[in-house]
Amino acid sequence: MRPPKQMLVALLSGCVLATVVGRGHAYSRGAPDQVCQSMTPLHQGAQPQTPGTSPFLVTPALLQAGQGSPLKLMVSSPSELTFAGFFLQARDPRDPLEPLGTFTVVPGFAQAINCASGVRNAVTHVNSTGKKSLQFEWEPPADYEGPIQFNATFVQDYSTFWVGVLSDKVEVAKRSVDNPAQSTGISTTRAPKTSTVPAYIPEIEVKAAATDDPIYSGCGSTKSCFGAPDQCLDTKSCTAVTTVQVEGDRYTFEVKGRGAGYAAVALSDDSKMGDDSVMECARDSAQNRPANVYLSYNTDKTNARSTAGVSFHDVIYEASSDGYILSEIVTFASASKLLLRLHGAFMIAAWIGAASVGILLARYFKQTWVGKPFCGKDQWFAWHRILMLLVWSLTIAAFVLIFVELKSWSSEDNPHAILGTVTTLLAFFQPIGALFRPHPGSRRRPIFNWLHWLLGNMAHILAIVTIFFAIELSKAQLPEWTTWILVVYVAFHVAMQFVLSVVGCASERTTSSRVNSFPMSDRTSSRSPLSDADRRTDAPLSCFRKLLLALYLVVIIVLTVVLIIIVVLAPIEETWEKFRGT
Repeated sequence: MRPPKQMLVALLSGCVLATVVGRGHAYSRGAPDQVCQSMTPLHQGAQPQTPGTSPFLVTPALLQAGQGSPLKLMVSSPSELTFAGFFLQARDPRDPLEPLGTFTVVPGFAQAINCASGVRNAVTHVNSTGKKSLQFEWEPPADYEGPIQFNATFVQDYSTFWVGVLSDKVEVAKRSVDNPAQSTGISTTRAPKTSTVPAYIPEIEVKAAATDDPIYSGCGSTKSCFGAPDQCLDTKSCTAVTTVQVEGDRYTFEVKGRGAGYAAVALSDDSKMGDDSVMECARDSAQNRPANVYLSYNTDKTNARSTAGVSFHDVIYEASSDGYILSEIVTFASASKLLLRLHGAFMIAAWIGAASVGILLARYFKQTWVGKPFCGKDQWFAWHRILMLLVWSLTIAAFVLIFVELKSWSSEDNPHAILGTVTTLLAFFQPIGALFRPHPGSRRRPIFNWLHWLLGNMAHILAIVTIFFAIELSKAQLPEWTTWILVVYVAFHVAMQFVLSVVGCASERTTSSRVNSFPMSDRTSSRSPLSDADRRTDAPLSCFRKLLLALYLVVIIVLTVVLIIIVVLAPIEETWEKFRGT
């Protein structure tokens, strides 16, 4: 489950010890317990729409289920609309007051809650991010027999919501009864509106013997093949695969996908969607019949064809690494993601690792290791400068790498790109401004100190927020639980700054007490409350500060290494499964 955005904002605001009050939404963190029975949002002054007009659907994978056996279902939008909030339960249509069963699998952007005396018998959203489709697994009670119907509430915005959106009825039978599936996938309860987005077909895993699939026969010898994910052709276990066989002037294409309602191959002069000729295999979710074949033309992210239907991929997307002549028999390789992975690794090393330590040293360790210079400078300053130059170098390199990879501005609807650009600009000018810092005795020095502190902290906070948004990028292929690692980092960083601030106050109080015990003649001869002897020695509690720094370094290094591994080996779950299988 992804943590609420309000939680992230609260944690991040602690970096500058400020209080952030976010704009409230009635549905921003999920349905409250008091609406478990009515399922009606507590939106003052707003009335629900007619359930039959809902553009959103609740679709079970099967229309029969066994007692205690999991059932997959989908809440989705077959149109371009997204829903900000939802509330979903399973109920007995003969007595539709109490929720039944348990939601055993809940995706990100959702959470299971307890209604009445049940446990995990309802699901709702965790934030108001727009959603198009979510897949769940629900398990009927072990002793229940009879029909159930999924009952949903969908919220598009504060004043637009639907209550009582029902799925098809599902018959729950005894375990001993053989329950053949009435459908091999999710079918909608009514024909969706014409759209560039399909009704979603859930990813029901197919574990048939892949080695017997004839589509792989002749790959690399009599026909060219391309599959996704990468290297799946070797194991004949592709989620989606296409082949082309050339006989004179005749080009025969095969397209196959499993666990989806759509598979397609496009002929393009680059690795991006747009201006491509597309051959589609699309299942019409409104009709119980095999998939249809369409020819279409890809404009930007949508297809133009004469017959309405599915035209947006919802499972996997890959482009080959190079262009080929179709008459040449080859095994296509997926485009390399090396530059993309390096971009992520560099940014994490820069802002989670180097920047965090560099900022901490400059803020809390100026009176530590006094009289033990490094390269002719105070140790805190020498290491601060080294680390921040490393941040500058890694950030600029990562910024260049991502533009080399994409060759254009990101097309994803995500603020990651714009926030990353602002962060890079701040990081670029920060060390340049430091070159012009006034002399310590100058009246302009305090102004410089405040500006340097402000820009540095702004860049650091923006960088962390940008990394949070990177988790939602499809190209990143990061698991949603990566968010929790970042939350641990933010919480630890803020907590350590708080502890060091308390230690600093205690140190200053000890020093002040010692200064106040001096004779009047000794105090008035100095422009500073610190004597020369104090300046030449470490501040009190320096050993404790060094111990805290050692702890901080260990935790930050571990978190940085873990995050870099997740980014470089993404998708990490698939990589781990391959590693375990070797």
